[in-house]
Amino acid sequence: MTFPDKNSIRYIFPVVATRECLACHTQSHVGAVHGAIDITYPITSLKVSFDEVINTIVAYTLIVIALVFVILYLKLRYLVVLPIARLVGVMRSVTLDMDLNRRVADGNWLVELRHLGEYFNHLLQTVQEYNAKLEELSVRDPLTGLYNRRKFHEFMRYEIIRAERHNQGFSVIMIDLDNFKYINDTFGHP
Repeated sequence: MTFPDKNSIRYIFPVVATRECLACHTQSHVGAVHGAIDITYPITSLKVSFDEVINTIVAYTLIVIALVFVILYLKLRYLVVLPIARLVGVMRSVTLDMDLNRRVADGNWLVELRHLGEYFNHLLQTVQEYNAKLEELSVRDPLTGLYNRRKFHEFMRYEIIRAERHNQGFSVIMIDLDNFKYINDTFGHP
């Protein structure tokens, strides 16, 4: 291989006689050189083809990287972002509307997000139970289980309205136990 000038490559290939050649060329012998093939190729053509190869490799690499990023984006969006957005939506509904009956739907692929939803649902259930207990304690006496003074006033307002509507009277009976505090202090509330 030689370089006759800067813009081309020259390759000289010798034509060597083989056994098959001896069938026609009887005067020759195996290994005799009977000529040369002279190939001259411009380097600019090689550079273009090398540039094309590099550009093709870079293009395919960029396409593969883009596909990987699209797949990662879609997986993150559907497996992480949307379940978190649904959880935030339920949280917003619970806090703004005070709707304690809302729950996070199951079916998350990621174990951590599924646990987060389960814990949030458990928290809502606990708050709902405490809310029911507080409502019960706000209208009943914890010792006797009877309605308290607040509930008595509510019943009294209702009965007054009902008596006026039906043009009927009603009565209230009050029972007072003397020295009941002494019994509580001596024997205890239970």
